[in-house]
Amino acid sequence: MNRKPKGYFGLGHQVVGAQIQSVLESIPQSEQVFDAELTAGLRGVISDGWYPVHWFLLLLEVIEHRLGPLGLIEAGRHLYRSGQRGQAVAPSSAADVLYAYDGGYLKTNRGQLIGGFRVTHFGPGLACLEMTAPLPCKLAEGALLEGLSTIGIRALIGQQRCFRRSDDSCSFSISSSIDDHRWGEQKPSFALLGGALRS
Repeated sequence: MNRKPKGYFGLGHQVVGAQIQSVLESIPQSEQVFDAELTAGLRGVISDGWYPVHWFLLLLEVIEHRLGPLGLIEAGRHLYRSGQRGQAVAPSSAADVLYAYDGGYLKTNRGQLIGGFRVTHFGPGLACLEMTAPLPCKLAEGALLEGLSTIGIRALIGQQRCFRRSDDSCSFSISSSIDDHRWGEQKPSFALLGGALRS
């Protein structure tokens, strides 16, 4: 990775093995998508182990190349579902999903200056989320769609900025016709402050 999102240096950046396993599980007949050497290496990953982030990014790169954007979206959906297993409190609003996004990233990634997610706007039926993590946009989009769908919100996700288009970060707009209690309200949070501190 030559260019990096703003604020991202990735010092000692590692991802927990459960993330790698979840992405593998999201691909039916994964042995037909990945070559035998890659599949064999990744099958040895343990859920609570920590691995170089480039392993995870290589996996996502292959998915994008072989299956396209829809493959990444499905992987993102699967990541969200697997991340919610065993959670004591389920999100009850779009605000819960968006403001917790950065915290979820930090639970599954470790290192110094590893980027993250920051809510930059939250209003009735419209929110904006900035990403400085080195992840494909469609993966993040899939996780957002899945999180919102669990509380009955259908949303449109657009991109105002994209790192791949030479911007210094990615920025998503999340819009929905639903603006009742399921949308929630703007709130200060540790996740928001954490994202701001890393910018």
